[in-house]
Amino acid sequence: MPFLPARAFVVTHVPAGMVRGGHAHRRGQQWLVCLNGSIEVLMRCHDEEVILLLDSGRVGLLLGPGVWCQQKYLDEGSVLLVFASEPYDPASYIEQWT
Repeated sequence: MPFLPARAFVVTHVPAGMVRGGHAHRRGQQWLVCLNGSIEVLMRCHDEEVILLLDSGRVGLLLGPGVWCQQKYLDEGSVLLVFASEPYDPASYIEQWT
């Protein structure tokens, strides 16, 4: 991991098909790891859009500042572990992707 985590959290009990996230961070970085199930990650930055599948716990995804991201939980019981480079601050979120 290219940063010292300021916090970590686990997202659990998300119904299959539900979408979470939907924002970018102004300064912070995040490292996402799917511990169970499968999660489709949509990322947008500038004029690019990429969709990746996290599904094993063997691979992590690094999100840099300004990368808008949402996660779609594909399986019941999917679990996402997130390490963040900054403390929680909703004022640092960029909600709209343009």
